[in-house]
Amino acid sequence: MSDQAISVDFVTEESSAPEYVAKIEKSGGKLENAVTPYTIPPDLLDDYSDAQFEPIMLVAAFVGTGFLIKQISDVWLDHTRSGGQVIDTRGDKIAVRVAPYLKRGTLVLQSKDEVKVFQPKDRDTALPLLEKIILAHG
Repeated sequence: MSDQAISVDFVTEESSAPEYVAKIEKSGGKLENAVTPYTIPPDLLDDYSDAQFEPIMLVAAFVGTGFLIKQISDVWLDHTRSGGQVIDTRGDKIAVRVAPYLKRGTLVLQSKDEVKVFQPKDRDTALPLLEKIILAHG
């Protein structure tokens, strides 16, 4: 696997942001700027409107593809986390965001060509596809 640097927006709960920063820096990645509150796009307002969810933060960084795939996999397969995760590769940057309303362990992969939904049992199919899409994006 190539370990080219990829520009990524990690959209996560405020309490998880310091952990993302530490992991990014430890892996040799680089923050693009300070962690900031996430401005929710109008089409995602319903996903984050419930007051029970903590504030959502944006961690913008350059990371290696290997780190990115491992981070996605670790969060996806973490049975202690509620909700799911969306990987959006349609824009100039890859966006990895928490999805509180998805069923626990759900991974949604949005590419320019399609949207695929995976469960933890699909790991052997999902991760190679994710790697292929990320490498093609970079």
